[in-house]
Amino acid sequence: MVKKLLIITMKRKYIFLVTIVLLSVSCKQKFNNSLSNFEMYKIDSLIIFDEKINEFIQPYKDSLESIMNKRIGINDHELAGYKPDSPLSSFVADILLQKGREFLSDVIDPEDNHPSISIINVRGLRTSLRKGEITVNNIIQIVPFDNLLVALLITGEIMEELFSHIANSYGDGIAGATCDLTSSGMNNIKINDKELNKDSLYWVFVSDYIAEGGDRYFILQNYIQKIEFTKKVNDLIVEYIQELNEKNIEINYVYNPRIKVVND
Repeated sequence: MVKKLLIITMKRKYIFLVTIVLLSVSCKQKFNNSLSNFEMYKIDSLIIFDEKINEFIQPYKDSLESIMNKRIGINDHELAGYKPDSPLSSFVADILLQKGREFLSDVIDPEDNHPSISIINVRGLRTSLRKGEITVNNIIQIVPFDNLLVALLITGEIMEELFSHIANSYGDGIAGATCDLTSSGMNNIKINDKELNKDSLYWVFVSDYIAEGGDRYFILQNYIQKIEFTKKVNDLIVEYIQELNEKNIEINYVYNPRIKVVND
């Protein structure tokens, strides 16, 4: 009786898995958001192997592996992530800034199009972007979480405190801004090549994890307006690389540090 119940349970789990895979492979040309929606099941000695179930799911497993291992582009040189500033964190932040600005322009009035920056927490980047052929799986290994892109409208005063937090964390990935990291905090903060103005408003593009206070970014909860987009961070990276590949362009990222360490 126990064996029968275990087999029934496993069948239900496999049916659920197959449903997810079928939804994932329905889009043949582009990497699909649904690929990053999955659920993990613990495999242990209590689970009874069923050959018929295995035969049933194997084609879908092969299809999923084919998608995950599909080449989406070529990278000219390895991009590593580290603090206070790094090639990988800058590369990802640049993508979020570009995509964020595109999405934002579609949902706000022109007069609300304030200067914008993006931030990515370096600790959320779990490995380097390898040199050579890049697959979907490579990107998932770098950004394995299902975090959505979020736009936050904040004051210049909150922006200054935000950079204070980045200084206390000894840096993070940023785009659209530059600053000097000193022993006393951040100095010479510039947003879109202009000095930070406490009386101005700014947009910040981050993951929903950071927007909710992850990595102690609690200051971002003091926003004026919040816009959640439907795109996940890892999807955006994949799409960006695919767009380059469709134009026969290799990733040849030129790293320009945004956070300058100043010994005072």
